[in-house]
Amino acid sequence: MEFGKSRAEGPEVNAPLGPYMVNHYPKVINQTRVSRNNNFKLIIGEGSFEEKYIYAEPSFFEIFSYHFIFGDSKTALVDPFSLVLSKKMAEKLYGNINPVGSVIKDENGKSYKITGVIENVPENSHLKFDIISSFATQYSLNEGKNNIDGWGLLDYKTYSTYIKLAKDFSPEELNEGFENISKTYLSDNPMFTFKFRLHELEKIYLYYGGEGNRPRVILFSIIGFFVLIIACINYMNLNTADALKRLKEIGMRKVLGANRKQLIRQFLTESILLSIIALFLALTLAEILLPMFNSVLQKNLQFAYAGNWKLTVSFILMAIVTGVLAGSYPAFYLSSIKPANALKGKFVFGSGHAFFRNALVVFQFAITTFLICCTGIIYMQIRHTNKADLGFNKDNIITLRLFPKNNNTNIVKRTDDLYNSALLIKNELLQFPEVSDVTVASGFPFGSLGYDRYNCDDFEKPMLAATYFVEANYVSLLEFKLIKGRDFSDEGTLENNSALINEAFVKEAGWVDPIGKTFTPGNEATKIFRVVGVVKDFHQRPFYDKILPTCIIYNINTDYINNIGIKVNAGNIPQIREKIEQLGDELNLPYNVNFSFIDQDVKDEYEEEYRTGKMFTNFAILAIIIASMGLYGLALFISRQKTKEIGVRKVFGGSVSEIILILSKNFIKLIIISAAISIPVAWYYMDKWLQSFVYQVENRWIVFVLATILSIVIATATIFYQSYKAAAANPVDSLKYE
Repeated sequence: MEFGKSRAEGPEVNAPLGPYMVNHYPKVINQTRVSRNNNFKLIIGEGSFEEKYIYAEPSFFEIFSYHFIFGDSKTALVDPFSLVLSKKMAEKLYGNINPVGSVIKDENGKSYKITGVIENVPENSHLKFDIISSFATQYSLNEGKNNIDGWGLLDYKTYSTYIKLAKDFSPEELNEGFENISKTYLSDNPMFTFKFRLHELEKIYLYYGGEGNRPRVILFSIIGFFVLIIACINYMNLNTADALKRLKEIGMRKVLGANRKQLIRQFLTESILLSIIALFLALTLAEILLPMFNSVLQKNLQFAYAGNWKLTVSFILMAIVTGVLAGSYPAFYLSSIKPANALKGKFVFGSGHAFFRNALVVFQFAITTFLICCTGIIYMQIRHTNKADLGFNKDNIITLRLFPKNNNTNIVKRTDDLYNSALLIKNELLQFPEVSDVTVASGFPFGSLGYDRYNCDDFEKPMLAATYFVEANYVSLLEFKLIKGRDFSDEGTLENNSALINEAFVKEAGWVDPIGKTFTPGNEATKIFRVVGVVKDFHQRPFYDKILPTCIIYNINTDYINNIGIKVNAGNIPQIREKIEQLGDELNLPYNVNFSFIDQDVKDEYEEEYRTGKMFTNFAILAIIIASMGLYGLALFISRQKTKEIGVRKVFGGSVSEIILILSKNFIKLIIISAAISIPVAWYYMDKWLQSFVYQVENRWIVFVLATILSIVIATATIFYQSYKAAAANPVDSLKYE
C-alpha cells in the first residue's frame, strides 16, 4: 500500500481477493484465507490457557498437507466453532487420549468443538499455530455484522491469502489481474494505492518477512568461513613453527629412500585426520552450545544432521577440504628441505616463504580487525538509538491497547463503547497511588499510529501526516518539548479540534508563523483543525524511518481512541502491572488489553541489531583468540630461526629491550598493514548497513582508530612472552644452537 512518498508492506490482503481470483482466473486452482495473530483464552474446568490461534477456511488442508492424527481434514473446519489442535496442544490439554468431540469454552462462554488433531507445525514454518478455528466462526462471532466480505481497508478485515496455481500459469497474467482489481475495487480512496505481489510459499520463511533472515544467514556463513580460514592459517603457522622437532625425522626418511610425494601424502593424511577429529569435537560442542546460540538469536534451531545424509556427507567433505587446505603449506614446504639440512636441524628459507608467512598474518589480522570494527559500529549505533533524545520521555510509561475479545487484533473497528471503556479504565487507574497520570489517545510513539492527508492553509497540494487524537494531558504526560505557542488547556469542547504540530509539519507546509493556521482532512472538508502550538520533532518510529509531519489533535469525541497511556512512579512497575491485570478482570469488559512499556517497545525495534551485535562479538572474540595463537606460533618460529643472531647481538652489548623491539617491529608493521586493508572494507560495509538508519551515529571514525590500537596491543601482548624469552636467553646457549 502506497500513500504519498511512503509505503507499507504486509502479508495480508483484502478479504475477497482469494475467492475473486479462483472465480475469474482458470489458472488459480484453489485458495485459502488465514487470519493470524489472534489470542484465545481457553477455559477447561477450573483452569484457563491463553493461546495464539488462527482462523482458516476448510480449503486450508487442501493446500497445506498437515497429517491428521485424529479427525477428518475434509470436515474439520466446516462448521462454526470448530477447533483443530496441534499434537502439542492436544497433549497439553488432554494428555494422550483422543480429544475429538470434546468441548472447550472461551472466556465469553462460547463453546467450541474439537474436530481434529494434527502433527506439530515445523519450527521452520512461517505460519506457526497450535490451534485453528474454522473461518465460519468469525461470521457467528460478529452476530450478523459482516466485516469480512468487503474490499474496504478500514471497515473490513484483511487476511493472509494462499493460492494454488496451475503448473503452466503466467505471472504476467496475474500481475495484470492485480492491477485491474486495484483499479476496479480499491480506487475509491485517492490517498492510497494498492499493489499486490505473489511470493513462493517455500521462500516466505527466509526471503519475505518470515522468521528467517536471509541476509543474516549469508553474513554469518561468510564470517564462519573466514574464521575457518583463520584456523587453517593457524595450523600452517603452528605446524611450521614446530617443524624443528621433525627435521631429523624428515632427513632420515629421505636418506632411507622416501621421496617427496610420500612425505606430502604423510603430512596431508595427518592434517586430514586431525581435521576429522576436530569435526567430531565441533559437532559435540555444537550440540552443547546450541541452546546458548538459540538464546542469542531467539530461535529454536535443531541440529538434525544424523538423519540427513546430505548434511553429514557435506560435513565430512568440509573436514577433508579443510585438512588439505591447512596441511598443504607445511606439507609442501617441509618435504622440500634437503636431507643434509634436515639432519643438521637447519632452516633454509627463500624470500617467497617469508612473504607467504607474512601474507598469512596480514590476512588473519585483517579479518580480525574487520570483525572488531563491525562490532564496534553496531554497538555504537545501538547505544545511539538507546541514548539519543527521542523528543519525548519513554521511561516509566505503560501503554494499554483495547481490542474486542476473540477478534482479529490487526483491524479494530472503534466504537463509542470502546472509547467509554478506555475512559472507565482511566478513571480507575487514577485511583492507584502508583500512578501519577493517565491519558487516552488514538496511539502513542512506537505503538499505534494513524495517517491522513490534509489540505493546509497556503499549501497547494494535500500533505500526508501522522495523526494522534488525544486528550489535554497527552503532551504533558509524554513530556514533548513545546517550542512555539501553547499546550492544550483542559477546557472540554472549547479546545476541540485544536492541534499541535511538529517541526516537520511546519517545514513541509512552508509556514513562517504556524500559530493560528488551519488544516482540514482530505476526505472531510467540514472539519477544521487550528494550530495552537508547535512541538519539537519526536520519533514515532525507529531510526530506520524519517520523522514525518505529525499533528496531535485534541478531540475528546472521536471514535479513534482505544489506547491508554499510564505514567507510573519509578520503582512501582511490577506492582502496577499486576494491579492492572486484576482491574481488567474486575471490570469484566468485552475487550482484551495489550500491555506494553514504551521503553521496551523502543528496545524491541532494535532486537535484530542486538542479536547481530552479540554474534559479531562472539565471532570477533573467536577470531582474536585463533589469530593470536597463530601469531604466537609464528613468533616462536622466528625466534628459533634467529637464535644465533640474538646470541651474537647480546655478546656485542645488545639489551633485552632492543632485541624485543627487533623481533616485534616486523609483526607490528604487518598488523598496521592488515588494519590499512580491513578498515576501508569495514567502513564500506558498515556505511551500507547504517544506510538503513535515517539517524546515524556520528564520530564513528573513533571505532576504526581503537580497532587498530586494539589489534596492535593484542599482537604485542601475544608475541611479547616469546620475544622476551628469546632475548633473555643465555647467549652461550644461543651460540651453541644448531
